[in-house]
Order: sequence, then C-alpha cells, then structure tokens
Amino acid sequence: RFATSGIDRFAAPTRWRRLERGEPVLEGVAGWLRVGIEQVVPAGDHRIVIARVEESWLDDDRRPLLFHAGGYHAL
Repeated sequence: RFATSGIDRFAAPTRWRRLERGEPVLEGVAGWLRVGIEQVVPAGDHRIVIARVEESWLDDDRRPLLFHAGGYHAL
C-alpha cells in the first residue's frame, strides 16, 4: 500500500496516529525511531541518509517481523 503512487496512503483502512511532534506512526507497530538527519551522501541515482536516533519506543510484548528469503518471519 505505501509503495503505491497516486493514493492517500493514510486513508482507511490504514490505522495510524501522530506523535507529539506530528510524525505519523502506524498502529500496532513493534517500535519506532525518531531520527535527525546528519548527512545525505549522493550514491549514483540514489541518496544514502545517515541519521542520528533522537528518540525510540519499543513494545516489549510484540515480536519483531523481518523479511528474509522472500517471506516474512517473526523472531
């Protein structure tokens, strides 16, 4: 859904809220990071963003989800 262009990515059925500084965060996530950009490095037709973590939150009751070998897995 978030990779689709031309749509409102935050419209229903997406459940989300705003953090106190206004950043959107999806409901039900295992955690989130708030970062500050330290440097943007050109890399061909891309950019590498180097960031400093300013704040984080982790839900200890949720298991992280990872994508590996073409599928999603819980740790």
